[in-house]
Amino acid sequence: MGKGGSSNSSNTTNNTNVSGTNAVQGDNLGVLISGVNDSTVNVTATDHGATKAAAEVSTKAIQSNADIAKASIASGENMLNDSLDFGRDALKSNENAVDKALKVGSDTFAKALDANGNTTAKALDFGEESMNKAFGLSEISLNKMQSTTESAMSSVKAMASQSNENARAALAMAERAKTYEQTGTETESNKAVYVAGVVLVLVAIVLAVKGGK
Repeated sequence: MGKGGSSNSSNTTNNTNVSGTNAVQGDNLGVLISGVNDSTVNVTATDHGATKAAAEVSTKAIQSNADIAKASIASGENMLNDSLDFGRDALKSNENAVDKALKVGSDTFAKALDANGNTTAKALDFGEESMNKAFGLSEISLNKMQSTTESAMSSVKAMASQSNENARAALAMAERAKTYEQTGTETESNKAVYVAGVVLVLVAIVLAVKGGK
């Protein structure tokens, strides 16, 4: 008879419980996987170019800022140059204005000096002319005074001479009257005539003397 055989048996039971419930509130903008066990899942996520666009926007923003900075610097340089040019022009204009003012002042001062010189010269000429006229008038006055004095002296001399003649005539008449009186040969009428003549001569002498004074 043969030998008896052996048998071996096993029974394994594996139970895997997987809950595949997903709950999403709002918009589902991503990927949800549920109920997968020992599976290989390939997931490709994309931002649809948002990162690249953001990078480009950042690059453009940086470039724009750089351009704005360059433009600002250039504008500042231009404004500075314009300011410097304006300042130089203003200084030049002020310098020209000062030069013109100095020239006008110099011309005015020179004209004033010339005018004063002419006025002084005219005043001196007028003074000299006035002095000459005054001296001329004085000389004429002196000449007239001299002539008047000479005429007066001549008149006085003439009156004195006439007075002397009248006095001599009066004395002669008086002598004759006295002689006639002593001799008694003269009539009364002749005596009266002689007396009247003497009186007239004396009156003439008095008048001549008063006229001489």
